[in-house]
Order: sequence, then C-alpha cells, then structure tokens
Amino acid sequence: MNSDIFYATISWDGYIDEDGKFLVDSDGGFLIRRKKLSWLIEGVAECLEEFSARRAYLETASKESENKAQDITDLVKKELQIRKHKEIK
Repeated sequence: MNSDIFYATISWDGYIDEDGKFLVDSDGGFLIRRKKLSWLIEGVAECLEEFSARRAYLETASKESENKAQDITDLVKKELQIRKHKEIK
C-alpha cells in the first residue's frame, strides 16, 4: 500500500482589486493535499487559474511519507509547463 501524500503551497504576495487598488496585507496562500502526483498537478493548475488575478504562484511542493519528505517543486513546475505548452498547440 502506497502511503505517500503530495503537498503543494500556492502563494500570492498581495494583489490589485477590480478597481485597480493594491490591497495592503493581502498576501496569502493555499495548501493542496492529494494522494497522487497527477491529482496534485491538476489541483495546482486549477488553483493557479482560480487565483490568477492575485498573481498566484507555486511556492513549494513535496512528496511525503511516514518517515521521508522529498522536494518535488521543480518536477511540478516542469509538468505545469508541459501542460501549458500542450494547451497552446
């Protein structure tokens, strides 16, 4: 049985509202947790789209088990770029 859990943190460093006003203290983030890498990548893509007005970005991603953690941020970013490239074609 695979007990790996995949995590990603989506962040934004403040944003401009619909009226063009920069909202002070508007930085924030969103944590995504999934049981499969493919589900995590899908969740990250959806979250980045949902929070695109806030200029959201993938801050970090990891694969974690009971006694091990692995940084997979670069892997997730690469997969997102591949998805974006396929959508353009």
